[in-house]
Amino acid sequence: MDIKLILEIILNYLKVIISWPLVGIIFLCKFYDSIRKFLEGTRLRKFGPAEFEEKQEKVESPTEKESLKRDKETDIEKKDRLIQLLTQRNEFYEFSYLNLFFVLNTKSVLLWFYKRAQATKDLYNLEFQQQIPDPKQREIIFNVLIYYKVIETTDGGEVFKISEKGIKFLKFIKSI
Repeated sequence: MDIKLILEIILNYLKVIISWPLVGIIFLCKFYDSIRKFLEGTRLRKFGPAEFEEKQEKVESPTEKESLKRDKETDIEKKDRLIQLLTQRNEFYEFSYLNLFFVLNTKSVLLWFYKRAQATKDLYNLEFQQQIPDPKQREIIFNVLIYYKVIETTDGGEVFKISEKGIKFLKFIKSI
């Protein structure tokens, strides 16, 4: 068999596969439910050369309306529950990461912020001067806590306090 004959057979085979009736059948199979819902309740009327469509509205009984309302409410409740579960899962993974990422000094600084209602950066530097002697390391720890939003500023950047996220993190690692 020569290559030209093989290519011609493949080309003819592709013509049959890609023919429009086959594509139409695939389209109808794929979108059958959507087409059925669209055409449901639609009536075509012909009067001589004129043709028009009439949409019929489905009349629902009070019990059907109530059951649809209940179904919608349960769907909303299910979606709300799913959102809540995904939020909890996200928080779990984030706190697990932070637990690995934060070194012991970072966790102790966060706990210190928890025990104080508010503190300035200068007070933090004074308090941890002996435990963390390197000022660059103290600065990095402070910036990391701000970056991960476990501490927050209360009045334009001078006074800091632990955030809700920080409290949740400390509860997660069972420090409080």
